[in-house]
Amino acid sequence: MATNSSSQVGKQYFRLRNGKLPHQCRRCQYSTTHKHALKRHLKAKHGRQRNRSKKEVITHNCPQCKYSTEIESRMKRHLRTHTGERPYHCQLCDYSATQSDNLKKHVMSKHTDVRPFRCGHCEFSTVDKSKLVKHIRICHGGEKPYHCDMCEFSTAEKRRLKYHLVSKHSKYRPYKCELCDYSGVSKEKLKRHMTNHTGDKQHRCHICAYSSYDSGNLKRHIATHTGERPFKCGICPFSSIRMSDLQRHMALHTGEKRFLCVQCDYSAISSYTLARHVRAKHDKLKPFQCSLCEYAASQLYTLKDHMATHAAEKSFKCDVCSYATARMTCLKRHMKKHR
Repeated sequence: MATNSSSQVGKQYFRLRNGKLPHQCRRCQYSTTHKHALKRHLKAKHGRQRNRSKKEVITHNCPQCKYSTEIESRMKRHLRTHTGERPYHCQLCDYSATQSDNLKKHVMSKHTDVRPFRCGHCEFSTVDKSKLVKHIRICHGGEKPYHCDMCEFSTAEKRRLKYHLVSKHSKYRPYKCELCDYSGVSKEKLKRHMTNHTGDKQHRCHICAYSSYDSGNLKRHIATHTGERPFKCGICPFSSIRMSDLQRHMALHTGEKRFLCVQCDYSAISSYTLARHVRAKHDKLKPFQCSLCEYAASQLYTLKDHMATHAAEKSFKCDVCSYATARMTCLKRHMKKHR
């Protein structure tokens, strides 16, 4: 059985590598590697139904929530969201999944170079067709159909809107740290926080001393060594390691500043910039402390500029007055006084 299973997976990877998806819909352009996925597509998109009366339809109801379905296998998968059962295990690492499809995607994305779904606008590629659709919608289409009713936030993904509502507009924090008062909106947030206590950063860069708790962070870091920047602007030569950086960049072209301060008229192109504004202007917080004197700053780059004042060499000199500094950025700000 194991040999047959391995052979089937191998054949499937070969088809993916060569761009061949064997199960094709005869009514539209849809194709897939899985027969059951084609069946789901036919039922959802083209209304194919079995020849049975309504009396024969059996509805499966979840005993723990309001979810219901006519398909028993879907109910089994849904119940795993309550039990936490992850029966599909990767043989190459500690990953486990609730569905076999998720395991196959994991193996392709983490342990092979197979990326069958490629963007026609840039170099982005993925093992998941839905991620390609999302990438095109966000990076090349600019479509954000999901809008928050409580603020100006909008997104291309429904799940991101749900997360935004919980994290920004509610106090629901079910995941609590056992070592301090911290609580988070997700398991991932709690895991990230726990590294502050344990120092456990198992994902390590093979080029430098960088390490991280998250494999995604490590991938983005390695891109700083390789120079790979898969997220490209369709208007100018800008490219980025992160999709979020590209989204912020696109706002420079559109002029959109959808993050509004509730305490003044300030608006920003990113939530990070808005948070920095609130911390500096309204909360009056200065968390960045100089280790050589009593100076404190609200922003890290301001502290870096200050630290340069402790340096002995001040090679950047003003052509108008006697001012000199160790940092070019400080000199540029100073020169504005002479304009």
